[in-house]
Amino acid sequence: HSLHRLQAQYEAARLDWTLGALTVSSTGLRERELYTLLNLCSDLSSAPGQLTWQKALQLARNPRSRMPMATFSQLAQSLQGLICPSLSREPDEPLTLTIPDVRSAFEKLYLSTEEDRARAHLVLAVLLWVRSDPHSKNTFLHCDPDTLVHLPAHLMHCGQWQPVHFLLSSYYYLFANVRHGLLHPLLETFIQFVKRIEAGGAQWTKPSDSVFPAWCRSTIRFLVSSDSSFVFTIVEWSFECDLNELQACHSFLKRHAPLLSHWPTLFVQQALNEAADSSARAWAQALVEEGGANVVRKVNYTTELQRETGELVSTFQRDLSCMALSPGGGCVVVGTEQGTLHFIHTHTNQEVKSLVSSCDGISSCVFLDEGVLSTTSYDGQVEVWDINSGFRTAHLNAHSNRITGCDVSSDKKHFATVSLDSNLKVWSSQRGKQEASLLTPCPLNCVSFDPEGGRLAVGCWDGAVRVWDWIKQEKWM
Repeated sequence: HSLHRLQAQYEAARLDWTLGALTVSSTGLRERELYTLLNLCSDLSSAPGQLTWQKALQLARNPRSRMPMATFSQLAQSLQGLICPSLSREPDEPLTLTIPDVRSAFEKLYLSTEEDRARAHLVLAVLLWVRSDPHSKNTFLHCDPDTLVHLPAHLMHCGQWQPVHFLLSSYYYLFANVRHGLLHPLLETFIQFVKRIEAGGAQWTKPSDSVFPAWCRSTIRFLVSSDSSFVFTIVEWSFECDLNELQACHSFLKRHAPLLSHWPTLFVQQALNEAADSSARAWAQALVEEGGANVVRKVNYTTELQRETGELVSTFQRDLSCMALSPGGGCVVVGTEQGTLHFIHTHTNQEVKSLVSSCDGISSCVFLDEGVLSTTSYDGQVEVWDINSGFRTAHLNAHSNRITGCDVSSDKKHFATVSLDSNLKVWSSQRGKQEASLLTPCPLNCVSFDPEGGRLAVGCWDGAVRVWDWIKQEKWM
């Protein structure tokens, strides 16, 4: 009832559109942003014709109406009383829907239809775009981290794929993300965009005769409001897209991700080191000529000196401890010191599964079969996992100290573990039973089967390498 009264009181200002944008915002709105959105929504509702991205962006940069500040202050106080009446706010603290019942009421009232949600994401995306590029120079020099993360998401939620394509094809925007330490979220945005384009039948090719020669062909769907007061346009991109530049940007990020994830300020330098005819180098040269960056020029640099580099598949918040490749080469598993396992598809570079161990950190791992993984831990445990089901099929208290290494025989029938407790042990892959054990003079670092699987070599803390015939239970050398 309170929301209905407030909405009726400020109906001319399209308060419902503004509060819809507040509802879809995960970080909330400050009062100055709320004021900007009120003026924008008022202009949009009174503007003739279709509600499009270009029109909304133009009105946001050149507002026609201004709500009196006295009226806005009254509105802001009333809104604050509805959203969190018992909480005190710091100056310029964002208005955020943190109370579940309040959020539910806002969603029910302002996001009841697909049209409402799309419009809410669109006007919020316009606000974020103007805030990140206030001078319309497309340099994104004033972008804050929150805007960089949320802008593409809101654009995709309202079907504005052309602006997303523009962002992901802009080295200024990429530089802003990398500079703020947002390389991994940026790569995820690329993946989401490409998936959406491919789902619409798009290809990595440039159309020859397109209605949008610099962009892509599209179909347009119109959502008409219930009272027919306006028409909202959603662009659904399909057919073939000019994604060559986007692919080049994505390739640049992946090739240099290992370096840029640690030293983001080298973004311009790496762009300048690209091939002479590349868009990355052209952008970097223009930036350097404008005095926007200091770089080192390679006088004798030629394209023949370029080398292929690996691509960053993923980044992790936890410390990595081990890695193994499946026998068929289709999956890589990464273990962490916190006891988690991450499975990555080698063809798509996507994480397809993660598992959590009960042990005190993963120290090593090895594939016993295409779908079976054995892991060892810092507290001496061995676990065997069925990867497809995600179930742990065996749990062994193998050693009394940290397990430092493991290996599997060429026929996959046995695997060996070594530990700081100075023991070397051989286990049956099928039964999970101990087959042999050898106590050595000192702690062990690593272990490896010979090609026939009958002998084991271990690296010891005393600097020696010892070979043991575990089947005959005798020392080989």
